[in-house]
Amino acid sequence: MRRISRRTLLISGIALAVLVIVVVTVLPIVVRRVAVDKLTQLTGRAVTLVDVDLNLFTGRLVLHRFRLAQKGSDAPAVEIEQLAVQVAPTSLVTSNIRVREIALTAPRIYVARLGPDRFDFDDLLALIPPPDPSKPPPKSTTAVIVEKLSLARGLVVARDEVVHPAATWKIDQLTVDGAGISTRAGAQPGRLSMKATVNGHPLSVQADPVEVSRSGVEARLTFGAFDVMSALPYVPDTVAMVPASGTLDLDLRVKTIKPPDSPLRVSIAGDVGLSNLAVARRGESTPFVRVPTLKVAIKEARPLEGLITLAAVEVDGLDLKGVRDRQGQIDLLALAKPPASSAATPSPAGSKAAGAKAATKPAATAPATTSPGPSTPVSPTTPEAAPTTFKLAADRIALTHGLVTLRDEDVSPVTTLPVKDITVTVTNFTWPDAAPLGLDVSLALPTAGKVTVKGTARLTPLSVDVTSSLRGGAIEPYYPYIPFKGRLAGRFNGDSRTQVAIDPQGKVTAASKGTSWIENLEVRNPNDNSVPLKLERFELAGIDFAWPKYARVATITIKKPNGRIERDANGAIRLKELLAVSEPSEKEETAKPAAAPAKPAPVPSDVKTAGGAVGFPLDIGAFVIDDGYVQFLDRTVQPAFSETISRLAVRIEGLSSTPGKRAKLASQAIVGGNAALDIKGELAPLGEIYADITGELRDFRLASVNPYADSFIAWIVDRGKLGVRFHYRVERGQLEASNEIFVDDIHVAPTRQDDEVKKKVGLPLGLIVALITDANNDLKINLPMSGPLDKWKADLSDAIWAVVKNVVVNVVAAPFRAIGRLFKGNDDKIESLGVDPVVFTPGAETLAPGMDEHLVKVADFMRRAPAIKLTLTPIIVPADVDNLKGQELTARLQARQREAKLPDFAAAVAAEYRARFLPSAANVPGSTAPAPGSTPPATSRPPATPPANAPPPLPSPEEQLAKLREVEPVPEEKVTELRTRRLAIVRDGLVKDQGIPEGRLTPAAETAPAAPATPATGDGRVEFQIGQ
Repeated sequence: MRRISRRTLLISGIALAVLVIVVVTVLPIVVRRVAVDKLTQLTGRAVTLVDVDLNLFTGRLVLHRFRLAQKGSDAPAVEIEQLAVQVAPTSLVTSNIRVREIALTAPRIYVARLGPDRFDFDDLLALIPPPDPSKPPPKSTTAVIVEKLSLARGLVVARDEVVHPAATWKIDQLTVDGAGISTRAGAQPGRLSMKATVNGHPLSVQADPVEVSRSGVEARLTFGAFDVMSALPYVPDTVAMVPASGTLDLDLRVKTIKPPDSPLRVSIAGDVGLSNLAVARRGESTPFVRVPTLKVAIKEARPLEGLITLAAVEVDGLDLKGVRDRQGQIDLLALAKPPASSAATPSPAGSKAAGAKAATKPAATAPATTSPGPSTPVSPTTPEAAPTTFKLAADRIALTHGLVTLRDEDVSPVTTLPVKDITVTVTNFTWPDAAPLGLDVSLALPTAGKVTVKGTARLTPLSVDVTSSLRGGAIEPYYPYIPFKGRLAGRFNGDSRTQVAIDPQGKVTAASKGTSWIENLEVRNPNDNSVPLKLERFELAGIDFAWPKYARVATITIKKPNGRIERDANGAIRLKELLAVSEPSEKEETAKPAAAPAKPAPVPSDVKTAGGAVGFPLDIGAFVIDDGYVQFLDRTVQPAFSETISRLAVRIEGLSSTPGKRAKLASQAIVGGNAALDIKGELAPLGEIYADITGELRDFRLASVNPYADSFIAWIVDRGKLGVRFHYRVERGQLEASNEIFVDDIHVAPTRQDDEVKKKVGLPLGLIVALITDANNDLKINLPMSGPLDKWKADLSDAIWAVVKNVVVNVVAAPFRAIGRLFKGNDDKIESLGVDPVVFTPGAETLAPGMDEHLVKVADFMRRAPAIKLTLTPIIVPADVDNLKGQELTARLQARQREAKLPDFAAAVAAEYRARFLPSAANVPGSTAPAPGSTPPATSRPPATPPANAPPPLPSPEEQLAKLREVEPVPEEKVTELRTRRLAIVRDGLVKDQGIPEGRLTPAAETAPAAPATPATGDGRVEFQIGQ
């Protein structure tokens, strides 16, 4: 038996050895053929496997040069130069399979994306049966331990044909090194590392430890200098901007873990950096934004939980450029608008690519399943919306050395506004925000000036609470936006605290408090660079604005204003022209209307009521002008008029739009170097105008207005000082005013014949002045004004002339009520002035009854108007002449009676009558006819018939005397003597009796008595003519 046993054992051993040799030799061939056949049959693709090494004793399996072709093509899909796997044979019969080594050499994988959710390996994925949702996932009790894992010289080429142009991603030089990777719970953690280049940019992943049983990995991922232009095809065509340059750097630490009965947790921390990033508008090559450095420090990101916490976001050197076109559209705002529709609109390049593909590839409808099949590429879309529980937080967001440049083509000239040195720091940012974020901003304004803003803000709902400061801001860069011709210069400053909130309904409320001021403000003439207006300081102190409640300013102060108000020869006021707001040019609106902005909160009705006509309560505590100076220069007159107002001080307290509130006004100034102006009163200029103002102007030199006086009224003032006390009241549209005018030592003189005052009033100015001035050449006039305010606004010149004319008529007429008369025309102008004459008894030097008192009144008038002179003109009337003729005739008749020894006066008359009218009868000898009316003697016989040559009978003595009076010649000497005596009586009555200076009385030139055809009427008299 021992022999049989030995033989049997020997045979069995030999047989076993032969069997092992056969198995070792033949089995790899069988495995290779079976594997190739099964894979070819299963995938429907060409499969090549050059050689298989199998060692059952050592548990080592090596596949040489494996190749899997693309479906329907000989192009490779997967190529593996060698795959070596060694398993501990004894572990195969246990629940802990130990893999000594997995070594993959030179694997090459080629994949392509054919649609948004279609790939060229979808047929391979379809071979994996989907899990049965009705069955729980199987639980394996077998653990696998990989002691060593390596991959060398790997290559993955992925082509994306969905985007335009098609993108190719190449992962080259792929190396993987791992050890101790186990699926057994509680096993010692393993490690895994991977290195590669992605499109030539290094990628590294270092994972240590790796716990497969808990899905626990702690890895570091680094990716350097990745060109962001590689992502250009993935920017949807609906996005208006695309990257132009830039590189991406990643240094991330990833940690994953899956606690029992809990979902997987993924935590990411590290740094993300972008360098030399440039973004351009689609279709343009010039970038509109450049960012040299952008760094993101991720504190913790848990993407599966929708939570990202950033330690810092740092942007350095931002350079942003914007343009406002001629239609007023800002390109940056247009970039921020959402796409017009959700459907992607391919770009021109994309359309061409799509068209080219459509020409070479049949169109097909994308299948609902993952079954393979060609399809027309479409633009990529976002696969799914962001998690609704997404939360973002950032400890600090910082922008440094920023530059924003706006080019405005909608103004003339085209303007470029650079905002430099922008620094923005945001702290404690959260979204959705649970706490206010901190805000710190500073920037340099164009040309000059710095703005700083600090405070807090909330994003939902939006609210801001910040303090801001502006120092040294220049206005020059904003000239094209100023709607008037004048050029402003100065430095703007301000401090404020502002609070703005927008509620969920979109209503805006705002509050702001602070102070703003401008230093060295100037208005310049761009033609000659002259400065017609400048202020040392303009300040708004105590600004308190709260919408929709009120607006308040504690004090508005204008310090040392210096103005030059000049009117040129054509009547144009230069300063007014410089500040006249130009009308905006009409432009055609081509852009679609923008979305409606947030509406301000409505003003409550009680607030509107308190705001009066303004509609919103506006209160100004005090308006102050300090040490002002104004020069007026008018070149419309010759010589040019010039006057100054200096040391101007104005203070208005309590300005308010609330109905019923009245402000107090106090003002002082020096006019013309020595005249003082004081104004006080109350006013309400906001809303319905109310004013109650009193004031006084003292010692104003009237000679300074001679250029106006000469040009407008043809008179000048030689000397004189003006004083005015005035009171103006405006209420409910009605003006009531009084002006008490005082003029000291006034002297006026005409400059030419064109007397405008005489045209308007009726009397020359010199005569008016002479009539109303006193012995010291002083005058006092009350000039009232009243009527609707609109009337005064409509034509102030005509209204003032009407008032002046009325006053002058009343003032001048007053003294003439006692001594004379004033005649007015239809337009109430004075046509003439008259002093009642001194009347005499006809033909005598005796004053008529009441003329003594009249002379006293004339003297009183002359004493009240010492500049007036009277011209005395004696008037001889026919009654005076007849009386003188009668006197001369009577004297001659009496002389004839005496000489001829005539019996009576009647005989003398008859003798004179015969001598004058019947000279022949007077020569008949013995003709002594009785006088008419005499009684013939008793002894007389009846008269015989008269002879042929006898004279005719005489008229009655009365008729004879009347006839003699008619032909009596005028006694010129007596008339002259009467005129002289009457003139002397009147002059002596005024000079000697009343003390009127003789020089103020001028006798008229000698004139002949009135011709009989135009006899003077009335009584004999001495007339007065007013002169000066």
